[in-house]
Amino acid sequence: MVVAQLAVLSNREREIAIAIGRGHSTTQVGRHFGISVRTVESHLLNAYRKLGIHNRVDLVRRLLHLGIDLEP
Repeated sequence: MVVAQLAVLSNREREIAIAIGRGHSTTQVGRHFGISVRTVESHLLNAYRKLGIHNRVDLVRRLLHLGIDLEP
């Protein structure tokens, strides 16, 4: 189940979702990956849609439920 839920995300969506889940801001994530804040937000919204969630709190809950380590 975990693999199936994460498999719906592209590699970049997964990386960004985990970084956001760890508490990093969109600006920090954009700088880290060398992409714009707008691109980060686009990937994040795609991840939300694919995971059936609506916000960062839901994202953290889902990642923890899936067993993703969110420690920085």
